[in-house]
Amino acid sequence: MSSSALLVVGAVLRGPEGILLTRRLSGAVEFPDHWEFPGGKVEVGETQEQALARELREELGVEVEVGPECWRGTEPREVGPDIDFRVHTCRIRSGRPQPIEVAEFAWLSLEAMGSLQLPPLDRRLLKSLSEDSKASSPA
Repeated sequence: MSSSALLVVGAVLRGPEGILLTRRLSGAVEFPDHWEFPGGKVEVGETQEQALARELREELGVEVEVGPECWRGTEPREVGPDIDFRVHTCRIRSGRPQPIEVAEFAWLSLEAMGSLQLPPLDRRLLKSLSEDSKASSPA
């Protein structure tokens, strides 16, 4: 991966109904209408935690507590910078999610997420979460 990779952060937000995913707007430049773990680009001068809190406030209108990094993936791209995707566990401190800068959101089980259109890095994250879930559940 090049040193000029684009740093992107994502959130794993768990609730009683599952994990929160958002659907990109139809007009999105990349992966329009795809479902994804909420988050976005880290701006110059921001930490990963600050960027993730800002993105969730802008996209969903919630204030979150950003936890530790729980997954990392990279995606080399032919055009534009490679993507360095850092994912953190998060917890909603205040507010109720609403679709402000996303088409919609849903709380979904890992199984339900498997049938959705996801960008490649989100698909890899889902696979990792599913494997972790199987490994931690009793046989």
